Amino acid sequence: MTHPNSNVSRRRAIQKGGIAIGGSIIGLSSVSTTAVAAPTEIDTCGNLSGGEYILTDDITTTGDCFSLGPNTTLDGNDHTISGDGTGAGISMGDSTVRVRNLTVDDFDTGIYLQSSSNYEADLVVEDTVISNNTSVAISGNYKPNISVQDSEIRDNEVGIVGGEAARISITRSTVSGNSGNAVATGLGNIIEVENSTIENNGAGIEAGEGTLTDSTIANNNGYGIKLVGFLADTSIGDTTIVGNDIRNNSGAGIRFVASNGIVQENTIEDNQNGVVIDYDIDAFVGNYADTYEFVANNFVNNTEFGIQNTIGDIESIDDEDATVAGAVCNYWGDPSGPQNGSNPNENPQGDKVSDYVEFTPWSVAEIRDGSGICLGGETINDFQDQPTDPDGDRLYEDINGDGESDIVDVQALFSNSDDETIQTN
Repeated sequence: MTHPNSNVSRRRAIQKGGIAIGGSIIGLSSVSTTAVAAPTEIDTCGNLSGGEYILTDDITTTGDCFSLGPNTTLDGNDHTISGDGTGAGISMGDSTVRVRNLTVDDFDTGIYLQSSSNYEADLVVEDTVISNNTSVAISGNYKPNISVQDSEIRDNEVGIVGGEAARISITRSTVSGNSGNAVATGLGNIIEVENSTIENNGAGIEAGEGTLTDSTIANNNGYGIKLVGFLADTSIGDTTIVGNDIRNNSGAGIRFVASNGIVQENTIEDNQNGVVIDYDIDAFVGNYADTYEFVANNFVNNTEFGIQNTIGDIESIDDEDATVAGAVCNYWGDPSGPQNGSNPNENPQGDKVSDYVEFTPWSVAEIRDGSGICLGGETINDFQDQPTDPDGDRLYEDINGDGESDIVDVQALFSNSDDETIQTN
């Protein structure tokens, strides 16, 4: 008698999770058919714990609204929860929580993370607006992990506050119109900002260390970025700032306070100071940052300094121990380079640069696509003046720097082809 399954095809066997060999099926595995539970519909404030909840209507309340337990997702379904300026719109403890597609408006605190000393609170905010809260949009106390994606945090007193050991990530989001800081994390915390806008706040971002890329930090009534990178004498922070537009901040575009930094391919324009390097002497605990690298940035029209390094001016630090900031191959707003006594040009018109900043050679043209023309302060052989670009095509044909491109420059180029300035440009 033929077994009823002996004629099952190989194709059909694979679909069932096995392979037919010699009339039998091997390697079978079960396929779950358990349906994913539908989100629970809600239309009132309350305690939510575990699973996904979806809001079916706007909610107006007094005091607190939602308390979210571990592994909970709240989908606002494009609705709004509105308060009376008190309480928390959403609170959570030692939990992993996701909030999306929601507007949280007019509470004391929009979202509050209250984690304990032994755990971490993990919050992901997506496609959400947190606005008009009288204290803070998002507040975390101990070791909060806060991720804000594709969202707006606007018109609160403070945007995001992170307590001790906070990690805050802002991606494709806007933090604007907050009367205090956009982000305030204080000492020893980590910030990551990518493809975002931080603008029109009382002050910009304060953090310990981190990475800021491809973002706009502008029009803040104070510093744009402040980095205080230590909790103890060995806890100097490391920060990378690449590809940002940092402009029109009424304080420093970037202020380093005992935090190392790599600053590359940014436009730093129309701030009070482009960059300030210093440390808080009252908080100093025995060490200070010693690595700064500024390269391929455009420093333009900063009121006081393009870069001001104050560490060498502090009496408690020996002159030979003072940090010298490396800042070669930047554009300072004018081909003649920055205003500093070490500039060989007679009347440079670029931004001011303080002592303890190494700026030669500089780019004699605006940085484009991360590339400059680093001839500033350099001459060919024994010519008195640096090369120039008489026709403005970003090609420096005037080798001897007399303002003209002629046969003399052709001869000078070939006769000095081994010159370092020619070789590197």
